[in-house]
Amino acid sequence: MKAYDFAAFPPAIKEPVAAPYKVVHTMLKAHTMAYHIYDVEFRRRQKGKLGLAVDTSHYGPRDPESEEDKAAAERAYEFRVRISLRSLH
Repeated sequence: MKAYDFAAFPPAIKEPVAAPYKVVHTMLKAHTMAYHIYDVEFRRRQKGKLGLAVDTSHYGPRDPESEEDKAAAERAYEFRVRISLRSLH
């Protein structure tokens, strides 16, 4: 997502409002498709296991005394981590 909200990596498109949501949506669809292909075609024969790693950072408030900063940190964590994990249920 850093390629879209910060333009830090290719394709370096700075569109921090809508693009990160589209990226997460596409990423989850792609991983779901890969899981189903593996589950149907290979798991039984290979006796494989699947796991998940979520890349995240610490999202703490800039000012620990500021309610506004605490809320902003919570929103960042909600978007970056929970949106990906919630979709697995």
